Amino acid sequence: MLVTGVLSCKKPVFENAMSLSDLLLYTNSGNVDCDESLLHENETIEVYGWTYGITDELEYVGLFRLVDSESEPQIRIDVFAKGDGKYDISRKISKNKGDAEYVKIFIRAIIKSTEEEFDDGSCKNIVYLEIDDVSDILF
Repeated sequence: MLVTGVLSCKKPVFENAMSLSDLLLYTNSGNVDCDESLLHENETIEVYGWTYGITDELEYVGLFRLVDSESEPQIRIDVFAKGDGKYDISRKISKNKGDAEYVKIFIRAIIKSTEEEFDDGSCKNIVYLEIDDVSDILF
């Protein structure tokens, strides 16, 4: 029996990754009252954006931010790393960011929402993302 295989040095890419502005439209974030769910909540999706590095929040509570561009104004989305994976994620971002101010990043994450109250008294659900494994991040 002859078994053959092909090895590839190609870096895996999240081919269906959406932009952060597309994510806001996809979930209807900011337009959904607090007593309702976001569209596609709890669905796993792939997005891309830029992160501006490690903060104390990532080290301690597993939070980092994605932005849609390297200049203002920016769409900002919070990403929470669950469990012990946050330490591996922190190291991976630090390693790949180097001296750059921003680094482009692709992530596979679960859509979640949090309630946000506004000055006018309204309450809306806002999207955030949740990841739990370092393999959910590509550069």
